[in-house]
Amino acid sequence: MVFIYMDILTVLRDGPAGPTRLARTCNIPYDRLNIYVPPLLGAGFVTKSVEQEREYFRATRDGIQWLEEMERNLKKLNL
Repeated sequence: MVFIYMDILTVLRDGPAGPTRLARTCNIPYDRLNIYVPPLLGAGFVTKSVEQEREYFRATRDGIQWLEEMERNLKKLNL
């Protein structure tokens, strides 16, 4: 599950994404975003906004910091 969180944050690090693009880019079925996104929202790693009747997700500074820390730790393990 942690790797899926990392995939989501990796996509959002490059800029905001709607749920369809986010699911497609992360290779997650659209309906499963409802499983993975709420914990990221609750932790303050992702925000959700509605612009012109479209929903967008964005990575927060805390989310990007967490992602970078996980990437550093995985690199230390050669993963």
